Amino acid sequence: MGYYRLINNNRVKEEQIIAGIQKSSLDFCQEGGHYLAIQDTSAMSYRHHKDRIKAGSLGWIANNEKDLGFFFHPTLVIEASMESKIGFGHIELWSRKKEALHRDKREYKKQPIEDKESWRWIESVRKTRQMVPPSAELTFIQDREGDIFELFQQAQGNNKVIVRSRDNRRLENQELKLFEYLYNLPPAGCFTLKVRGDIRLNRTTRKAEIELRFAPVSLKAPSRLKKASSQKVWAVFAKEKEESVPLGEEPLCWYLLTTHEVKGVQQAEQIVFWYSQRWYIETLFRVLKSQGLGLEQSELEDGAALRRLTLLSLPAALNIMQLWLVQKEAPKHTSLPSNYDQQQLKCLEQLNKQLQGNTEKLSNPNPANTMAWIAWIIARLGGWSGYSSQRPPGVITLIRGYRRFENLYEGWRLYDVYKP
Repeated sequence: MGYYRLINNNRVKEEQIIAGIQKSSLDFCQEGGHYLAIQDTSAMSYRHHKDRIKAGSLGWIANNEKDLGFFFHPTLVIEASMESKIGFGHIELWSRKKEALHRDKREYKKQPIEDKESWRWIESVRKTRQMVPPSAELTFIQDREGDIFELFQQAQGNNKVIVRSRDNRRLENQELKLFEYLYNLPPAGCFTLKVRGDIRLNRTTRKAEIELRFAPVSLKAPSRLKKASSQKVWAVFAKEKEESVPLGEEPLCWYLLTTHEVKGVQQAEQIVFWYSQRWYIETLFRVLKSQGLGLEQSELEDGAALRRLTLLSLPAALNIMQLWLVQKEAPKHTSLPSNYDQQQLKCLEQLNKQLQGNTEKLSNPNPANTMAWIAWIIARLGGWSGYSSQRPPGVITLIRGYRRFENLYEGWRLYDVYKP
């Protein structure tokens, strides 16, 4: 009842919740460190609950008044070394107003970028930079929707950008446009990239053989920016060789633009690898939606409460993703948990004894009270076999285990308090 009252309390401001999440989750960022800041947008849709939601409490997410919901644009900050530390930078939620449903009527193309939804990509760079130490380097990563000319202008000092090019841009001092220019370059090298399967894209998990081309380019400013000068960046063209493409699938083909210097094959490989880590934010959306925490299935009737519920679910989502990260690379991780207190660790110790088998193969192989040790226990509670020969548990297994642990811990805590 207390939690229900909290999310329905209009005195609880979204800004306060966001500030608390940012402060608690970004404390791992240090002076001189390098971090990937992965940003993307997802729509939280309540179209099928529109008759239940209080009128006027929620806006729209598409060009149809039936599409009730709001957009969620987080920036996920993760160590570039791909350790388990992960947190949230800038977070933005918004809905479209009725007058904004039709782009043609509001002359969208003539609007200044500050008045467009695409401003969120630039705002994220600015706001996330304010949350980390000045000497820390941030590499902002985004898909084609974030391919905005003004974004490159934010990449100064310790801000870097990697973006998948959406537009076949015009180049200074070149007759060919960007895509044709890169395609006609001779291959500079090849490397193997582990590709994660995605049923939505008809893509299976595999090791892709990637052919690389790269060059410095100067992007012409778009015609809408009459006073802007050209932008110098490095372009990397990554194309999968046909022999590694499964039958019926499309090869990977990425035109990447970056403000990182790329003067050799190793640097080009690094850019492609960092861009491939975008799927971390796709995993976050999966954790929050139908297969995970099920936020779009909430029975709440107030739009503001639904938005608060999403924000208040982020610490749990972050915890699940940290467990997932350490379980993927368990032998490397001995980091101590920051979000489990001594009582929870004591409960986990008891559960670990019950979940371990009689053989070494079914024993928790990780040092006690580390994140990898906790991840093994939570995964076992979620139904994972525990054998190292089996594939690591996915986020849905960890969500099941996390929910079960919460219930078990509550009962264990009550017994500890009220035992005879």
